[in-house]
Amino acid sequence: PVRSKKILELQQQQSTTLQKEIELAQKNQVELEARKQQELESKKLENMSAEKIALMAKYGYEAEDGEDGDDAGDDGEGDDDKPMSNKEYAAQMNVQNAQKQRATHVQTKKEAREQTAKAKADKNAKKEERRKRAVKGERRR
Repeated sequence: PVRSKKILELQQQQSTTLQKEIELAQKNQVELEARKQQELESKKLENMSAEKIALMAKYGYEAEDGEDGDDAGDDGEGDDDKPMSNKEYAAQMNVQNAQKQRATHVQTKKEAREQTAKAKADKNAKKEERRKRAVKGERRR
């Protein structure tokens, strides 16, 4: 009888704490939903401050959360209605510049060997010219 009474009390205590936790979780969920809704409202143009509206009008647009990465694989040369952000444009220009650099500085092994052979020949020719001058007495020690 005493044990069953303690067990019932413990069960009653656990059920009340669980009920409180459930109520708290529901309350937090409602607060989170309200916060998300408020964030969405604050991102709308009519709810922005005058300074931010002026900056947006002058420098571009602000991408929505759902638009990030939905054009994966697009190289930016399509007929998109939305403008390209500065970051995307800079990345595209970096890629293009790197490709141009690689295309202009291609040197084959054969060309490199010819270049080094020519440099060696020029060096040897200069050495030989100095030796000839030294024989004639033009070069003094």
